[in-house]
Amino acid sequence: MLRAEVGGLSVAYERVGDGPTVVLLHGFTHDSRAWQPQLQSLPDQFTLIAWDAPGAGHSPDPPETFGIGDWADCLAGFFDAVGVHSAHIVGLSWGGLLAQEFYRRHAARVRSLVLADTYAGWKGSLPEPVPEERLAACLRDASLPPAEFVAKYLPGMFGASPRPEVRDELGRIMADFHPLGFRLMATALARARGHPGGRAPQQPRRSGPIRRAGARLLPIYLEQLTMFKWLFRSAPAAAPQEHGRSFSASKGGSRL
Repeated sequence: MLRAEVGGLSVAYERVGDGPTVVLLHGFTHDSRAWQPQLQSLPDQFTLIAWDAPGAGHSPDPPETFGIGDWADCLAGFFDAVGVHSAHIVGLSWGGLLAQEFYRRHAARVRSLVLADTYAGWKGSLPEPVPEERLAACLRDASLPPAEFVAKYLPGMFGASPRPEVRDELGRIMADFHPLGFRLMATALARARGHPGGRAPQQPRRSGPIRRAGARLLPIYLEQLTMFKWLFRSAPAAAPQEHGRSFSASKGGSRL
């Protein structure tokens, strides 16, 4: 793997391809290996950069005080270190929260955002007391042996009938989780409030954390998008589609 020195941290990353730059941000139990299908299939079209966020993969753990804003500023420093002024950013799960915070702080460096299977922070997306309950569970589970950690969290990463080789590979990635990094990333998800004013919306809003003149919002619902199922696990089966349609309807020019 390649290395970039950012604020005293030696950040590991993969870089392949040639073309418009796409930066891939992984989830909080993963690392850059989760992006191998994209790294292998798209280098003829894009320059692809997948980092191991501090606290994951081959990167070192950050200080105990690290929050989502620190990761966003670290990502900006990472851009500088690898010679990228701006990029298309793809954020998966926790990486989507990071992508939102990066845009909030460094909007000029974002050419587009793809927010996949993600949240506006747990406080920005879920009712109380769910965020704190999830955080308490994550803080406990961070001390689990790798095999027990994978056994608990891996099933929730997929919809129905994942291919065995895909499931096994993700299990191997998750077995290398960093206990401190997992705790800090879970805390970031629990404490971040992705909506303006720091309040979780009770209904779709016309304002949101991402604003750009001429921008278009394209929500996409996939039947096997696991985190949608997690978010709406106590609601009727149609709730994700209905939520997506109502959210889409609140955004002029978007479609679902």
